[in-house]
Amino acid sequence: MQDQLKKFWKKKSNIIFWNKKPNKIFSSQKNYFFKWFEDGKLNVFSNCVIENINNGLADKVAIVTVNKDKKIEKFTYKELENFVNNFSHLLIKKLGNKNLSKKKILIHTSAGLNSAVSMLACANLGIEFSVVFEELEFQALKSRIKLFKQNLIIKNL
Repeated sequence: MQDQLKKFWKKKSNIIFWNKKPNKIFSSQKNYFFKWFEDGKLNVFSNCVIENINNGLADKVAIVTVNKDKKIEKFTYKELENFVNNFSHLLIKKLGNKNLSKKKILIHTSAGLNSAVSMLACANLGIEFSVVFEELEFQALKSRIKLFKQNLIIKNL
């Protein structure tokens, strides 16, 4: 059964773009701990935005939000790519260009375009991030800051 599952998921893994294709499809360890594609590397930004642009969807709607005036706003994949690239450059200016994969960013935000752009920019640069939504209590934010030990906090309004 396990060999059939590995074969199935290896085939499915071909439908996404990998920076480094995985050789290890599945492994199980003690205490029912499982790892999937553990030696593979992918980039969520590339898979969610760039691949859609490359497939001819640049002018299609990628994200729909409701702004503070309760008006619906729509953004295309191309617009989203531009927002993410601009924010990625800002993060590089703030953090430097070295060892970005060792950096950590805490994003304190409400759900919306800014949170999506922040998360995709971190993914684009390979930066580990944690999201705390504004609706959570102050104590939750305080404990996450203490535990996560981030290099930078992004506060989205």
